[in-house]
Amino acid sequence: MSIPVTILGGFLGAGKTTALNHMLRHATQRVAVLVNDFGALNIDAALLQGADNLVPLANGCVCCSIGPDFSASLSEILALAPERIVVEASGVSDPWRIAQLVKLNRQVRLEAVIVLADALNVTAQHKDRWLSDTLARQIARADLVALNKCDLADARTLAAAQATLQAIRPGVSVLEIAHGALPQALLVPGRKENASALIADAPEHGVSSWSWQSPGRFDEMRLCACLKALPASIWRGKGVLRLTDGRVMLLQLVGRRWSLEAFAGEESALVLLGTPEMPAAAALTAAFTAALAP
Repeated sequence: MSIPVTILGGFLGAGKTTALNHMLRHATQRVAVLVNDFGALNIDAALLQGADNLVPLANGCVCCSIGPDFSASLSEILALAPERIVVEASGVSDPWRIAQLVKLNRQVRLEAVIVLADALNVTAQHKDRWLSDTLARQIARADLVALNKCDLADARTLAAAQATLQAIRPGVSVLEIAHGALPQALLVPGRKENASALIADAPEHGVSSWSWQSPGRFDEMRLCACLKALPASIWRGKGVLRLTDGRVMLLQLVGRRWSLEAFAGEESALVLLGTPEMPAAAALTAAFTAALAP
């Protein structure tokens, strides 16, 4: 199988460095992180094993500084056979441009473009004529926006931030977080590529979940239509699903992006995670049941 790649973007000060540190401290897979400057990452000293362009960490992860040629840096990190790759986009760049380069490499697959936004400042940044264009480009192609520093924002500020994000990208999935703590289920799920493992990786509070054992085989066109119709309140999903022609497919869903990839397994299960506003279990069961072959 191809190696999943997540692009992590966000304007200066949104909390990307904090999010990457949190991810590395809790990684359960061999993760390669491509950053603009790992010297600024301030990785926990207990994790560091070296200090060069390539920094191996004690937990099996590795950090690599992105050179002038992104494709060359990606090839260098692929030689280390990571299980997952996370790329940090600079604070003033468009993460979708990196995503396009990732899509050119057949050894990897783009899993998601996640953009962090600062709950305290995103509304003012959007109104600033010098910053608004950069912010809009970052959010415009995001599969999921992680609204960071929500613990510091009052209800009025938080509502304004949410409205700003929806104005830039109507219907985008927004996950409210604090201290850059992206759920492990989002960036680095458990080692096993099964749906049930996703529940164990989910945070305990503020997240709703739905799991389902499929009673039959899916019609591919109906399944795709069902996935496209899922609301923005669902921000992560994983499933192992069997189609009518007998193929077993691994479903990966992050925000508005989803993919089906051939999978060697027998489990037929689906798990979705989202905000408390995600559809009720009965509605989701009905929607996916309708996608089964007659």
